[in-house]
Amino acid sequence: DSNEDSDSDLEKVSLLSDENSEEIPKSLAPINGKHPFQLSPNSPGSPRSPEPSPEPPLSLRHITLDPPRSSLSDKRYMASGEWCGLELATLLGNEKEARGNVVWRGTVLFYTLGNVIIAEDLKSSKQEHLIQHSETITALTHCADKLASCSGALKLQPSQICIWNPDTYQLLHTCSYHEHQIQTIEFTVDGSFLLSMGHYQENALVLWDMTNYAVLTVAKTEGHVNAVACDPQSATEFVTAGRDLQFWILDHKQELSVATGSLPIQFIRSIGDKAEYTAVTYTDTGMVYVGTSTGYITMWDPRKTACILHWSAHPLEIDTLWQHNNSLVSGGVSKNLKLWNMQNTDSEETTVMLHDELEFDAAIVSCIMDEHMNLGIVGTTSGTLWYVNWEDKTSIRLVGGHPDVVNDIAFSSGDTFAVAVDDGSLRLWNYDPLEQAVQFQVVSTSCTCAAFRPSDSTCISAGYGDGTVRTFNLSSVAMVCKMAPHSQAVTFLRYSQNGQVLVTGDTGGLASIINSETGLVMRVISDHKKSAAAVTSLDFSTLSPHWLLATADRRLSVWAADWEADTNKMIAWLAFPAPAFTPSGDPLDKQNVSSLPPSLALFSPLERDIIIYTGYGLLQQILFYNFKSRETVRKLDLAHWATSLDVIPNSNLIVLGSHDRLVTIMDYTSGSFQDYVAHADEISHVRYWEKRNVVCSGSGSSLALWNVKV
Repeated sequence: DSNEDSDSDLEKVSLLSDENSEEIPKSLAPINGKHPFQLSPNSPGSPRSPEPSPEPPLSLRHITLDPPRSSLSDKRYMASGEWCGLELATLLGNEKEARGNVVWRGTVLFYTLGNVIIAEDLKSSKQEHLIQHSETITALTHCADKLASCSGALKLQPSQICIWNPDTYQLLHTCSYHEHQIQTIEFTVDGSFLLSMGHYQENALVLWDMTNYAVLTVAKTEGHVNAVACDPQSATEFVTAGRDLQFWILDHKQELSVATGSLPIQFIRSIGDKAEYTAVTYTDTGMVYVGTSTGYITMWDPRKTACILHWSAHPLEIDTLWQHNNSLVSGGVSKNLKLWNMQNTDSEETTVMLHDELEFDAAIVSCIMDEHMNLGIVGTTSGTLWYVNWEDKTSIRLVGGHPDVVNDIAFSSGDTFAVAVDDGSLRLWNYDPLEQAVQFQVVSTSCTCAAFRPSDSTCISAGYGDGTVRTFNLSSVAMVCKMAPHSQAVTFLRYSQNGQVLVTGDTGGLASIINSETGLVMRVISDHKKSAAAVTSLDFSTLSPHWLLATADRRLSVWAADWEADTNKMIAWLAFPAPAFTPSGDPLDKQNVSSLPPSLALFSPLERDIIIYTGYGLLQQILFYNFKSRETVRKLDLAHWATSLDVIPNSNLIVLGSHDRLVTIMDYTSGSFQDYVAHADEISHVRYWEKRNVVCSGSGSSLALWNVKV
């Protein structure tokens, strides 16, 4: 019996003494008086006694997600099939917080963004979307007939491990055990078992039986684990890499045995005594390559739990390894991917030769290669997936994304749209094919908002966190004007209908009217400055010569403008009431309104003199206000506080984003609505693009494009 032989070998190893080792490899000690490899007495998902949270590991490989600002609403109204008014067409980007979230099966590439699995056909670029998770997916893995994805627990929302059919995209089962984030998941070589590893707050290793999706056994490691690899020759052996390197065997009694690998003293001097193991992979012959946080690659014999080779491969942490035949690919924090040629790995005369090297835009956190080790897919922390060809020594951007929070989205009159990103970049995208065309980068500040000049898709202006406004020409790919109309961050920016005037607003409630040709400030609007609340809305009417300005303190002003005569006159001042408490029930601080639902306003493109407004108030509502007759003509009830608002005039619809992660379309007249889910946090933006008849929604660094079907 191979299991008995393996178990026997492991027991022998634990008794061996190595003069070059600091300590003898040994099994884990019992925890709280119980052996750590017994079946958990708790059923999956049941509560366990709380323990103090340890400090998070410093390695990039270990998942430490920032807590989301919101949770998915339990109250949502989803349409199905032909009744859907929106259809999710494209998700833009790859999840930069995930690790090992790429699976390549034939002509289909699986990857994740937020809580969605994207199945993209590499030939047609068409996407299918697998939506079941509530929280951000942290890892993907697959075997011959199954695809598995995982996401962590949040508050009352349990962790999820979803098992899918990778051919039909059908959900087969959902498992739950872990109480925190799930660091990684791996199938054994025959797909009979699935390993899931909790992150540093839990350190629970769970073995799942894929015949009935039940927990087979649970073990708790003494330290955190960064990566897991399963033996390609045995379905009962695997290795975990983290604070320690541990070799595991499941015996015929379905009990786990473990031995901890020890480095020879001379290796410790090279690698560093504080180094941790951050990446691991098996070779075709059953040896194990392990990457460290100090940039070394070590080679281990799992039968002896002994390190037999090590070399300095990268200057910084290694986060991904991929091996086949005599080739090894490594990458990590240093942003470079290296291809190594390994010879005589089964003898004492092993030779290691660097064959080639490619550099990328950010730290490499996922990598998958084909069977010939010539072609591959690489994922980086910038949210980008790259296609790698070692033979041609090239890397091509396959999936583009955004490395930081998206602050604004703007659509041109042509086939280009722009994204303002918190890292200071203004990124211009072509719609068909969907790819990034141009990027304007400003260092040491954020790009906060953007707008195209009407009827001129080559001219775009952007506002920045330092109070400046820059105008760029896309034809010459150059900045043509820089202005400094504000001393605080610019929050909103819009062109007048004729494009002659640019109006900007800042975090202090100040607005500037700028001549778009000369860049000179024509007038400063300070009426909203007294409350020092940020400008949250700016809009120009398409039916009359009016524009409006709204701030976070629920105040709104309407202006009549004659740009030729250089006149602006305020014709309405509105202040919408609010209760003396916040949505969570805390006392309302009038000096700090940034935490409240924003004040959103725009002119109706369907009715003259009507303003569509929603914001924090006694009720969750959309108000239709006639600023000429000074009366509210209609109200529509909302199920959630809105965080963004736009109108789809051709379909007589309003589109909203909510704090509860929902994109909602609502009938302009009746108020009937449908909810849609595609994001893992609060919806910060919804924008309608009339030329393409699509809605774009944004949350964090992710963007979704929806086809309007009604």
